[in-house]
Amino acid sequence: MSLLDMIAIGGLVTVITVVLLFAFTMSSIVGNQLNATFTSMGATPAQLNTTAKIFVGGNKGLSTLDYMIIVIFVFLALSAIILAFMLPTHPVFIIVFLVVQVIIIWIASQFSHLFTAISGDPLLAPFVANVPQSVSLMQNLPLLSFIISVIIAIVMYAKSGMGGGPQFQR
Repeated sequence: MSLLDMIAIGGLVTVITVVLLFAFTMSSIVGNQLNATFTSMGATPAQLNTTAKIFVGGNKGLSTLDYMIIVIFVFLALSAIILAFMLPTHPVFIIVFLVVQVIIIWIASQFSHLFTAISGDPLLAPFVANVPQSVSLMQNLPLLSFIISVIIAIVMYAKSGMGGGPQFQR
């Protein structure tokens, strides 16, 4: 069922967002340790500046990935909607669809709460500002899952009387 794709989409976006948050954290920790090590070795300010520039460039790359999470989410949602059109459906299954929709929205809220708990960690909290798109997406994941599942329902069940997409034989 195309609606179950929403679980995979929510899980994938959650994992990518948490990994991105950890990448910012690790980049900062490694950068600080390298600066401390180079300073203790007697590095010149120019050498320390070069090291800082490398990590600033890496953080810019990670910030670009923050926007890519939105792109990934949109394209996965669009593919779920397109695949929903291809599924043969019968209107009697709308009851099952609604039950599964409630379960999926609950799972999306759990993904959202998981991200909130992880991003609230004192070690990771300073880096949450580096991923504003991901934070916004994860905070609104239950609402977005509801909207996408409603669109999937419209696509799956509205075509049954229109002759669009594959149909069950009656």
